[in-house]
Amino acid sequence: MTYCELGTLDEQAFGQDLYLRLEEGMVHFPEDVLQNSTEIIRYASLNVSCAFSVTALCLSRVFEEIKIDSSELRTAKQIVTAIRNAFAHGISDPRWFVKPHNFASVDLEFLGGPKVDLQVLNGEEFRYNQIGGYSVWIRIKELMVSTIRKLTS
Repeated sequence: MTYCELGTLDEQAFGQDLYLRLEEGMVHFPEDVLQNSTEIIRYASLNVSCAFSVTALCLSRVFEEIKIDSSELRTAKQIVTAIRNAFAHGISDPRWFVKPHNFASVDLEFLGGPKVDLQVLNGEEFRYNQIGGYSVWIRIKELMVSTIRKLTS
């Protein structure tokens, strides 16, 4: 993804036949896949998005196990739950999925993010810039990791 953002992609390197030898057998990606920078960027973005969606699933699960004793954690839980739902209802095409009783304006300012109106976003395509970008998502994860460390030490 970094190379995509820097605009330094070598399309020829990506457009080659690729064989992966795995214990279970050979996997082949033909040369007609990822032939141009548009395709490469699309696939790279999808992979990053999928990796972050797994984080949402994990963080959501953590929230089920810990006592939430601060307004910051309650706020983080609101946004994590909404993002988890977006991916759970469409992993390759995530859309905000918020039940009416969870409509709220979630203020992520304490993480350097914006106010997120879940009612307005409901049904819209999910994009990380709606919550302030990947960096805000990382800060949410770091908040959770530090909370877990405090609770388990």
